[in-house]
Amino acid sequence: MDFINGVCLNNVLGDCDSRLLKEEISEIDVEYVYRQMAQFMLQLFPIDFDHIGSLPTRKTKFAALSRPLTCPLHEILRVGGVNAFGDRAHGLQSTTRQYFEYVNNQDWQQLLLQPNSIAGPRNARSRYAALNILKSLIPELTNATYDRRPFKLICDDFGMANVIVRGTDDLTIAGMVDIEWVYAGPAQLFGSAPWWLLLDRPVNDEWDFEDGEAPKTTDRYFECFEIFIRVLEEEETRMTEDGRRELTELVKWSRDTGAMWLHMLLSSSFFDNLTFPYMQLRKHKDAQWWDERMKDHGNTEEVEKFVADKLKDLAAYYEIKDKVEHYKVIMGNEEMSAEDFISSVSSILGSNG
Repeated sequence: MDFINGVCLNNVLGDCDSRLLKEEISEIDVEYVYRQMAQFMLQLFPIDFDHIGSLPTRKTKFAALSRPLTCPLHEILRVGGVNAFGDRAHGLQSTTRQYFEYVNNQDWQQLLLQPNSIAGPRNARSRYAALNILKSLIPELTNATYDRRPFKLICDDFGMANVIVRGTDDLTIAGMVDIEWVYAGPAQLFGSAPWWLLLDRPVNDEWDFEDGEAPKTTDRYFECFEIFIRVLEEEETRMTEDGRRELTELVKWSRDTGAMWLHMLLSSSFFDNLTFPYMQLRKHKDAQWWDERMKDHGNTEEVEKFVADKLKDLAAYYEIKDKVEHYKVIMGNEEMSAEDFISSVSSILGSNG
């Protein structure tokens, strides 16, 4: 790979005190960057795949017919210690709906199998109910036109941090770098509202609702989204021979149906029902309807057993954590060697595995 002269766009546009787009960035600069990003997306959109899954290898062209290794799936294993992969060689999803249900099941696996996946009984009950609601919404938030094919090139981790521009005073894109977690996936994931409009992922803490109140970034996100849709439509009209606006219409569909919020949730690890996209989907669907479904799913014998089991898991987790912290203090006081610490912790984890 050739060296690309320039600077990271995320560093140019990012606020030092937060992970968000600087307030002082002019609308002219925002539009200039979005227009280039739209052009990049429009160059990738014509690439079609017949199946959802890992990409064929570049040298051999071998079709790796396996479930995609996604960034959220990897994070659930790396951070949460839960293997939600399943058998990657079998059960390949042939439709968008099947794939979304498969990803929803990954969130279920993390909630069920990670010992400290809940904070308490109320949190356990609400997450359980919320995941049930999301599962029920998948059929209506699946775009029938793109359910079976074509599938598109999806990059879970792509954002402004992957973009190199010429300089702090010249926001012309010089190249894209560090493109990871790429696979063939649903077209509607590609043609959706970008999460990176304000640089930071809307599932992060800075975006969370507090006491039912939307974060300050809400209006700004929607303003930037409208700018993006406008420049995308202009560029697609200019770049396509017949003037078709297929990608623009798909992005608008994600906005009008609320599917954009489902996409953000499915593209992130560690589901939480306080996040910005979750609360926006609740608002889009109708808060009263949503709250009634939460009550329905949160008051069953099944959920009571789930809560009881999770509280036992949480208690066991903290018991182990306290023991490990104790050994850590002893090792820090040089009363235990690193080898003995590893052996003791391994013994604890082994006896509880």
